[in-house]
Amino acid sequence: MEAKLKWEWRVNLFFKLLNTREADFEPLKPIPFHLNSKINRMSKSPIENTTGPLLHIVFFWLKEPENQEHRAQFETAIKKLIATNPQAIANHLGGPAASEKRAVVDNSFTYCYTMSFPSLEAQNAYQTDPTHELFIEEASPLWERVLVSDSLSLS
Repeated sequence: MEAKLKWEWRVNLFFKLLNTREADFEPLKPIPFHLNSKINRMSKSPIENTTGPLLHIVFFWLKEPENQEHRAQFETAIKKLIATNPQAIANHLGGPAASEKRAVVDNSFTYCYTMSFPSLEAQNAYQTDPTHELFIEEASPLWERVLVSDSLSLS
């Protein structure tokens, strides 16, 4: 059992390092194996919220999605936002998945960016943060459409 907890702690550290800036480091505590849904997907325990109380989900459609120079400019701007924004506690930047085509799936976007915030107040502060305003200034000439959804966790 002790070896399992040591392995689990290392996996937790790996996931935390992937989603944390250096300034956000705090000591990690081992999570009991049966509670960690990232590791034990076969567990019968309830699904846990592993991101944060508020998700800010943004879909971008670039004006010229095939233009590699524009894609590079957009990615540079958004990666700068990810690296410098102080409010977000986790980030995800991706593109459309090659998932099965179904009537309910819209993969027409160019990029999907998801941020997790610890509170609604942090998300509100993000809206006027200079890092966010700089991103808009640098990247908005490249997009033709943006769709934002904010989701607050259920208690």
